[in-house]
Amino acid sequence: MLRQFLLITAAVLIPPLLASATYDPNLTEPPAPGWGPWQPSTDSEKTDYSAGFSNIELEAFLDFQTACAQSIGVPVAQLSYWFRLSHLIDQIGTGQVEYGCLVGGNITNSLIITAVKRSLKKVTCLQVNTMDGKGLPVYREPRRTAQPIKLLPNYSKLNPGNFPALVIMADEQNWVAIASPIKGWVIQGPPGSRGNLCLCNAPIKIRRVEAAALTR
Repeated sequence: MLRQFLLITAAVLIPPLLASATYDPNLTEPPAPGWGPWQPSTDSEKTDYSAGFSNIELEAFLDFQTACAQSIGVPVAQLSYWFRLSHLIDQIGTGQVEYGCLVGGNITNSLIITAVKRSLKKVTCLQVNTMDGKGLPVYREPRRTAQPIKLLPNYSKLNPGNFPALVIMADEQNWVAIASPIKGWVIQGPPGSRGNLCLCNAPIKIRRVEAAALTR
């Protein structure tokens, strides 16, 4: 898996110039909606994520390494890698990790692939907690113009069917494929939002409107 590649890289002495805190990309790049801060590859082992679930992704990472080495002009083993995780990983267990090499304080030759929250083992249950409190429509296809086939009320539970879950970006929204209670697609929300789905074991905050209704 990609984590093994990163651990090998982290074990090699990185030149002081490339590893210097002065070249922290978080100081030169504004925060991206839906993404956490950049972290050096030496933090990969202690960060709760896993990535690299196919030979295609592993080959893409090797190509990424080669491109970084060529852009900087140093051996692959001496590159300073950085990575950042999408907020989706904490929200639904499946998201993305972006790798990048550092050139003059800026991230270049980046690679984005699927990542999961390693400590969760396997996510088979997500819970509806919509941002507007009106429930979550299920669509046959991941597009807003598709006809909704079912409305899942808030606090409904669903199964994504796979882990990692299938997540794509369409209409500037993150869409999640689900297998039950009906097969289709639901909108998680735009990058940076708190999302319409959460893990089934995550605490649910009841909105004031809903709380008032429960006390009547």
